[in-house]
Amino acid sequence: MKKRLFLAIELSRETKEELAQFLEDLKRHYFPVRWVAPENIHLTLAFIGWQEKEIANIKNQIAKRLDDISPFTLRISGIGCFPNNRRPRVIWLGLTGDLESLKELQVNIKEGLAKIGVKTEEREFTPHLTLGRVKRDLRPQALIDLGQRVTKLEALEFKSEILADKVCLFESILHPNGPEHRKLEEIIFG
Repeated sequence: MKKRLFLAIELSRETKEELAQFLEDLKRHYFPVRWVAPENIHLTLAFIGWQEKEIANIKNQIAKRLDDISPFTLRISGIGCFPNNRRPRVIWLGLTGDLESLKELQVNIKEGLAKIGVKTEEREFTPHLTLGRVKRDLRPQALIDLGQRVTKLEALEFKSEILADKVCLFESILHPNGPEHRKLEEIIFG
Protein backbone atom coordinates (compact mmCIF):
# COMPACT_ATOMS: atom_id res chain seq x y z
CA MET A 1 0.00 0.00 0.00
CA LYS A 2 1.31 3.45 -0.93
CA LYS A 3 2.13 5.92 1.81
CA ARG A 4 2.94 9.63 1.57
CA LEU A 5 6.31 9.93 3.31
CA PHE A 6 8.89 12.50 4.37
CA LEU A 7 12.05 12.57 6.49
CA ALA A 8 12.44 15.32 9.08
CA ILE A 9 14.01 16.49 12.30
CA GLU A 10 11.36 16.45 14.98
CA LEU A 11 11.10 19.48 17.27
CA SER A 12 11.10 19.27 21.05
CA ARG A 13 7.94 19.85 23.09
CA GLU A 14 9.48 23.10 24.38
CA THR A 15 10.11 24.39 20.85
CA LYS A 16 6.58 23.45 19.75
CA GLU A 17 5.14 25.32 22.75
CA GLU A 18 7.12 28.44 21.79
CA LEU A 19 5.95 28.08 18.19
CA ALA A 20 2.34 27.72 19.35
CA GLN A 21 2.61 31.04 21.20
CA PHE A 22 4.22 32.71 18.18
CA LEU A 23 1.42 31.39 15.92
CA GLU A 24 -1.19 32.78 18.32
CA ASP A 25 0.49 36.19 17.98
CA LEU A 26 0.52 35.87 14.17
CA LYS A 27 -3.18 34.98 14.06
CA ARG A 28 -3.97 38.38 15.58
CA HIS A 29 -2.76 39.98 12.33
CA TYR A 30 -5.59 38.28 10.38
CA PHE A 31 -3.33 37.16 7.56
CA PRO A 32 -5.10 35.15 4.80
CA VAL A 33 -3.04 32.08 5.73
CA ARG A 34 -3.84 28.47 6.67
CA TRP A 35 -1.55 28.01 9.68
CA VAL A 36 0.19 24.71 10.40
CA ALA A 37 -0.83 23.09 13.69
CA PRO A 38 2.12 23.51 16.11
CA GLU A 39 2.34 19.74 16.67
CA ASN A 40 2.90 19.28 12.90
CA ILE A 41 5.81 21.75 12.58
CA HIS A 42 9.09 20.02 11.77
CA LEU A 43 12.30 20.54 9.79
CA THR A 44 11.83 18.66 6.52
CA LEU A 45 14.99 17.06 5.14
CA ALA A 46 13.43 15.18 2.22
CA PHE A 47 9.87 14.96 0.96
CA ILE A 48 9.54 11.48 -0.52
CA GLY A 49 5.88 11.57 -1.55
CA TRP A 50 3.75 8.56 -2.39
CA GLN A 51 5.86 5.46 -1.97
CA GLU A 52 5.44 1.71 -2.13
CA LYS A 53 8.99 0.89 -1.00
CA GLU A 54 9.34 -1.07 2.20
CA ILE A 55 9.71 1.22 5.22
CA ALA A 56 12.52 -1.04 6.51
CA ASN A 57 14.38 -0.54 3.20
CA ILE A 58 14.23 3.24 3.55
CA LYS A 59 15.18 3.10 7.24
CA ASN A 60 18.20 0.85 6.60
CA GLN A 61 19.52 3.04 3.80
CA ILE A 62 19.15 6.23 5.88
CA ALA A 63 20.74 4.57 8.94
CA LYS A 64 23.85 3.82 6.83
CA ARG A 65 24.00 7.51 5.87
CA LEU A 66 23.83 8.67 9.50
CA ASP A 67 26.79 6.62 10.75
CA ASP A 68 29.28 9.50 10.47
CA ILE A 69 26.93 12.33 11.49
CA SER A 70 27.35 13.87 14.96
CA PRO A 71 24.53 15.66 16.77
CA PHE A 72 24.33 19.42 16.22
CA THR A 73 22.10 22.33 17.23
CA LEU A 74 20.09 24.95 15.39
CA ARG A 75 18.15 28.03 16.46
CA ILE A 76 15.09 29.73 15.00
CA SER A 77 15.89 33.10 13.44
CA GLY A 78 13.98 35.34 11.03
CA ILE A 79 10.70 35.12 9.18
CA GLY A 80 9.98 35.22 5.46
CA CYS A 81 7.96 34.03 2.47
CA PHE A 82 8.47 31.54 -0.36
CA PRO A 83 8.98 32.07 -3.24
CA ASN A 84 9.42 35.76 -2.33
CA ASN A 85 7.61 38.62 -0.58
CA ARG A 86 5.92 39.80 -3.81
CA ARG A 87 4.23 36.42 -4.40
CA PRO A 88 4.08 34.73 -0.99
CA ARG A 89 2.78 31.16 -0.94
CA VAL A 90 4.46 29.86 2.23
CA ILE A 91 5.26 31.71 5.48
CA TRP A 92 8.36 30.32 7.22
CA LEU A 93 10.83 30.78 10.06
CA GLY A 94 14.53 30.60 9.25
CA LEU A 95 17.30 28.79 11.08
CA THR A 96 20.81 29.56 12.28
CA GLY A 97 23.44 27.45 13.98
CA ASP A 98 25.34 24.54 12.48
CA LEU A 99 23.88 24.87 8.98
CA GLU A 100 26.89 23.13 7.41
CA SER A 101 26.14 19.93 9.35
CA LEU A 102 22.46 20.29 8.42
CA LYS A 103 23.28 20.57 4.71
CA GLU A 104 25.65 17.59 4.93
CA LEU A 105 22.90 15.57 6.62
CA GLN A 106 20.38 16.52 3.93
CA VAL A 107 22.77 15.62 1.08
CA ASN A 108 23.54 12.25 2.72
CA ILE A 109 19.83 11.50 2.98
CA LYS A 110 19.11 12.44 -0.65
CA GLU A 111 22.03 10.29 -1.84
CA GLY A 112 20.86 7.36 0.28
CA LEU A 113 17.33 7.59 -1.08
CA ALA A 114 18.61 7.86 -4.66
CA LYS A 115 20.63 4.67 -4.13
CA ILE A 116 17.40 2.72 -3.58
CA GLY A 117 15.54 4.47 -6.40
CA VAL A 118 13.58 6.98 -4.32
CA LYS A 119 13.34 10.39 -5.95
CA THR A 120 13.06 13.57 -3.90
CA GLU A 121 12.48 17.22 -4.77
CA GLU A 122 15.03 18.71 -7.14
CA ARG A 123 15.01 22.27 -5.81
CA GLU A 124 17.83 23.48 -3.61
CA PHE A 125 17.49 22.75 0.11
CA THR A 126 16.54 25.86 2.08
CA PRO A 127 16.41 25.12 5.83
CA HIS A 128 13.17 26.46 7.33
CA LEU A 129 10.12 25.69 9.43
CA THR A 130 6.84 26.11 7.54
CA LEU A 131 4.31 28.09 9.58
CA GLY A 132 1.52 28.43 7.05
CA ARG A 133 0.36 28.44 3.46
CA VAL A 134 -1.23 31.48 1.85
CA LYS A 135 -4.85 31.00 0.87
CA ARG A 136 -5.46 30.71 -2.86
CA ASP A 137 -7.34 33.21 -5.00
CA LEU A 138 -5.76 36.35 -3.53
CA ARG A 139 -5.45 39.25 -5.94
CA PRO A 140 -1.86 40.19 -6.92
CA GLN A 141 -1.93 43.38 -4.82
CA ALA A 142 -3.22 41.46 -1.79
CA LEU A 143 -0.28 39.05 -2.16
CA ILE A 144 2.19 41.94 -2.31
CA ASP A 145 0.60 43.54 0.76
CA LEU A 146 0.75 40.26 2.66
CA GLY A 147 4.42 39.74 1.77
CA GLN A 148 5.31 43.24 2.93
CA ARG A 149 3.44 42.81 6.21
CA VAL A 150 5.12 39.48 6.92
CA THR A 151 8.64 40.74 6.21
CA LYS A 152 8.07 43.66 8.62
CA LEU A 153 7.40 41.20 11.45
CA GLU A 154 10.15 40.10 13.76
CA ALA A 155 10.36 36.56 14.96
CA LEU A 156 10.32 36.25 18.72
CA GLU A 157 13.55 35.42 20.46
CA PHE A 158 13.12 31.68 20.75
CA LYS A 159 14.76 30.27 23.88
CA SER A 160 14.82 26.64 22.87
CA GLU A 161 17.36 25.10 20.56
CA ILE A 162 16.66 22.43 17.99
CA LEU A 163 18.82 19.41 18.74
CA ALA A 164 19.47 17.36 15.63
CA ASP A 165 20.45 13.90 16.87
CA LYS A 166 18.05 11.73 14.88
CA VAL A 167 15.97 11.71 11.72
CA CYS A 168 12.33 10.66 11.76
CA LEU A 169 10.40 9.03 8.94
CA PHE A 170 6.83 10.33 8.89
CA GLU A 171 3.70 9.38 7.03
CA SER A 172 1.54 12.34 6.04
CA ILE A 173 -2.12 11.40 6.05
CA LEU A 174 -4.26 13.95 4.25
CA HIS A 175 -7.55 15.03 5.85
CA PRO A 176 -9.96 17.85 4.88
CA ASN A 177 -8.92 19.81 8.02
CA GLY A 178 -5.20 19.41 7.28
CA PRO A 179 -2.61 16.65 7.33
CA GLU A 180 -1.89 14.29 10.19
CA HIS A 181 1.78 13.38 10.59
CA ARG A 182 2.38 9.91 11.98
CA LYS A 183 5.94 9.00 13.03
CA LEU A 184 6.88 5.60 11.61
CA GLU A 185 10.59 5.37 12.47
CA GLU A 186 13.37 7.16 14.38
CA ILE A 187 16.90 6.79 13.10
CA ILE A 188 19.53 7.97 15.59
CA PHE A 189 22.85 9.47 14.41
CA GLY A 190 26.00 7.36 14.61
